[in-house]
Amino acid sequence: MGCIQSITCKARIRRENIVVYDVCATIDQCPTRIEETSPIVLRYKTPYFKASARVVMPPIPRHETWVVGWIQACNQMEFFNTYSDLGMSSWELPDLREGRVKAISDSDGVSYPWYGNTTETVTLVGPTNKISRFSVSMNDNFYPSVTWAVPVSDSNVPLLTRIKRDQSFTTWLVAMNTTTKEKIILQTIKWRMRVDIEGMETMLNSACGKCCFPTN
Repeated sequence: MGCIQSITCKARIRRENIVVYDVCATIDQCPTRIEETSPIVLRYKTPYFKASARVVMPPIPRHETWVVGWIQACNQMEFFNTYSDLGMSSWELPDLREGRVKAISDSDGVSYPWYGNTTETVTLVGPTNKISRFSVSMNDNFYPSVTWAVPVSDSNVPLLTRIKRDQSFTTWLVAMNTTTKEKIILQTIKWRMRVDIEGMETMLNSACGKCCFPTN
C-alpha cells in the first residue's frame, strides 16, 4: 500500500523541490575607512559585501538533516604593501598562487564548509510534516592591520607608502544533507573587491567592488 506526502516515506529532496527567492547581493556604496590611531599599524575597513536569500524547503524525511546556507571561497588574491623604495611585503596563498587549487575556503575555520553559523545557515531536522520557510544572510569585508614600518626591520620609522589589494570570491547558497554529504547548489554569486591606498602623507584612498549573478 502506497502513501501520499507521508513524512515516513523516503521522498528525495531535489533541486526542483526547493524554492529560492528575493536573492540579493550588494557591496556598500561607501569609501574605505582608514584608521591611523596606532603608531604601530595602519588599519583600513572596506565596504561590506552582503548576500541574502529566502528559501522554501519541502518536508524533510525521517532520519535526515539538511543545512542550508552560504559557502564562500577565494579564487584570486593579490595583496601588496609597499615601503617607499625599499621594497614590499605580500600576503599570499601559495596553493592558489601556483595553480594547485582553483579556490580556497573562506570559512571562519569553525563552521567549515559554511561561511559562518549564525545568520549564515539554517538546520532542518527530519521528519517535518510541512514546508519550511526561512532567510539566510552573510556579510564580508576586509579589516586588516598593516605595519607602518618595514616588517622585517628593527626600525620603527613609518615608511608605508601604498597598499594594493585585489581579491575575487565565489559565494554559493547550498543545501546539504549532513548524513550523505549530498550538496545542492541553489545560487552562485561572484564578487570582487579592489583596494588601492596610495600617498600616506595625504591618505588618498579608493576602493571599489562589484558582484554578479551567473546563470544557475
